[in-house]
Amino acid sequence: MTRMRLLCTVLLACLLLTSCSQSESSVQHAAGWEATGEIELSGILGETGEEFTTTWVGLEEKIAISNNPFYAGEQQKYMWLLWGEKEELVHKDFTVTATSEEGEEMTLVESRLGGENWGATASFPSSIALPSAGLWKLDAYVDGSLFSTIVVPVTEK
Repeated sequence: MTRMRLLCTVLLACLLLTSCSQSESSVQHAAGWEATGEIELSGILGETGEEFTTTWVGLEEKIAISNNPFYAGEQQKYMWLLWGEKEELVHKDFTVTATSEEGEEMTLVESRLGGENWGATASFPSSIALPSAGLWKLDAYVDGSLFSTIVVPVTEK
């Protein structure tokens, strides 16, 4: 009788653990989030005139953010670049909201876009800190309308 009770308890525990791990992975996959890829931008060194390339995170000819790693709870500087029509971007309201995989939300940037930089139509320097590790979705808004989204991984340092 004791063996039977032990066997039932073990089977029930296995069933519960399997159900929990399946539902957790379903939530992660349901979001469908993947870190945004890298793009290369070219520049010219002022003194020597030499061309060089640097890597950014973003979508070609749409939006990019400097490729600094994100560490949980650590504030760092990031440059935002946006491409499009000058009249629709430069000096317009720029807001970036962040959402974690767990649903935590916050506003990271509320300002106005500046002019050209790195060949992009508009730019904005920012200082950002994301509080926890995992994937974070950064939604960039121009004059209140969603312009584009970047997903970045945040790690513990």
